[in-house]
Amino acid sequence: MPLLRRSKELGVEYYLVTFEKKKCSGQNMLFYDAAYLKKRFDEIGVKWHPLAYHKRPPVISTVYDVVRGVFCCVFIALKEKADFIYAQTAVGGAIAFCVSRLLNKKYVYDINGLLAEEYADGGLWDRKSLVFKVVRNFEKRIIYSADGIISLSEKFAKNIKEGKYITCKKQPWNLQVISSHVDTLKFKPVVLKDVKLIEKHNLKGKFVLIYVGSVGTWYMFSEMLDFFNVMAGVIPNSVFLIVSHTDKSVIRNEVLLKKMNSNVIITEALPDDMPKHLSIADAGIFFIKPVFSKEACSPIKFGEYLASGLPVVINSNVGDTEDIVKRANTGVIINKFEPVLYKKAAIELKRLVDNDAELKNRCRRTAEDQLSFKVAFEKYKCLYKDTFGIL
Repeated sequence: MPLLRRSKELGVEYYLVTFEKKKCSGQNMLFYDAAYLKKRFDEIGVKWHPLAYHKRPPVISTVYDVVRGVFCCVFIALKEKADFIYAQTAVGGAIAFCVSRLLNKKYVYDINGLLAEEYADGGLWDRKSLVFKVVRNFEKRIIYSADGIISLSEKFAKNIKEGKYITCKKQPWNLQVISSHVDTLKFKPVVLKDVKLIEKHNLKGKFVLIYVGSVGTWYMFSEMLDFFNVMAGVIPNSVFLIVSHTDKSVIRNEVLLKKMNSNVIITEALPDDMPKHLSIADAGIFFIKPVFSKEACSPIKFGEYLASGLPVVINSNVGDTEDIVKRANTGVIINKFEPVLYKKAAIELKRLVDNDAELKNRCRRTAEDQLSFKVAFEKYKCLYKDTFGIL
């Protein structure tokens, strides 16, 4: 949204095509209703064309969405005389690739994840299966054919440049590394925590570890609970605040299995209310499966935690997050999911929070210098200039 809001500075008028999930047939979209979201896009001059997202049957539904997306984008491109295409995710990349071939248009591909590798790493596809091989090879072709590339991590950008994931081009890659960026005007440290939320969840005098986002698949929720269990023995009066739209029964069942229901709070919040929830926390956590596909990821919650002045508890081998935390000393890193290392990390976290007076400011500066929209926007400008000759 921040990029779209400032699109006029790039000399760009956007026509946005998205695939939207629904709670169930006939209901409004998850998080925002269509009328509200359309109003926000209208205010910033973006023409929005939402299409329904289909999940079943697997593969076939995705192919169906891609075909619908191609027809929709070809129609818009011809009607509005579009000059180029910007695509995110594998589905968006597939659509951009097809439309660029049909209409001879340049496209930028924002590699927001590697679909085939993620499905294989998640145990959903066999690496020897035909569907995995076809999708992976097509993804590689999308990246290779793109006129401009955005990588979410320096680690994966290096992989591309050195030809480890796909064959190198003869000419240099037109590539920018733009991590998932945070709106630092929206997410920022606060002097006073949200009193209503503190009273609602009885958090006065408590040390609050917060997790924001989905539970399951890539996010290692069981291991996060194990860490908190150890941390609670190191940091008195600890509470684990989970802010998620995942089915609450799934989360509760996992918590009950760990026999730690008393100091775990489960809630949910709209995106606009997330800064309030982060304001009542003392540290943020996420563990993500350290698999190959996550080399290319950049969790948005990472920037939101740091921008809010929160030190982080993360695991290694997830995009550039480990390198950023090490350089800035803005949290603790788990290399193996073992109780001994959990305790060592919890002790270090307590030391940082209790004794490092500059910790909050350092977290904030790290977000501003490396993960802010301001930094990302300058990189977008360079990419657009180099790829399309604008600005």
